[in-house]
Amino acid sequence: MLPEFPYFVKCPDCSVFFKINDKAIVGKDNRRDVFYDDVSEKDARYTFVKFMSVDEYQQAISEGLYNGDERDILSLRISLWMRYNDRYDENRRCNAKYSESEINKIDKKDLYEDNCQKILEIINVQTDDESILMQAELWRNLGEFNKCENLLGEIEKPEKYKRYMLSIKAACEAKNTLTIETKG
Repeated sequence: MLPEFPYFVKCPDCSVFFKINDKAIVGKDNRRDVFYDDVSEKDARYTFVKFMSVDEYQQAISEGLYNGDERDILSLRISLWMRYNDRYDENRRCNAKYSESEINKIDKKDLYEDNCQKILEIINVQTDDESILMQAELWRNLGEFNKCENLLGEIEKPEKYKRYMLSIKAACEAKNTLTIETKG
């Protein structure tokens, strides 16, 4: 029930990327690296932060703005995956809230699949139930339904994740690779 907040954001005023938790800006302005301490308290603007677009997540990843930190790149890639998955409304049409350029970017299947594969490369060694559930969902999104179902069988506490597992299994049976609503 708690609201979800973005981990990485892009300043709406200066277009610098930064991590909210660190207060350390990990991007550049036109002249130099910029850090949180460079902004005086009186100059700080308290603008509502929002999730980045597909293009902005891809820019942050391609420019290496995660500074080599594997947790940060995973966070960026998962956020990009989630943003891609937001692309359809309940009628399976492209969601009208996206700009035309973002819809074009979203519809590029190869970019989506590449991002999913890179997430899998990072988390494939993790054996906790939540990581296995995420891996299963990634494989389902990629259309690898057998891999998805096999991973669901590895979850140690299936009763805890029953509603997710039932929804994912139903989507596999329907050969559905799109975003699904979790029942329960």
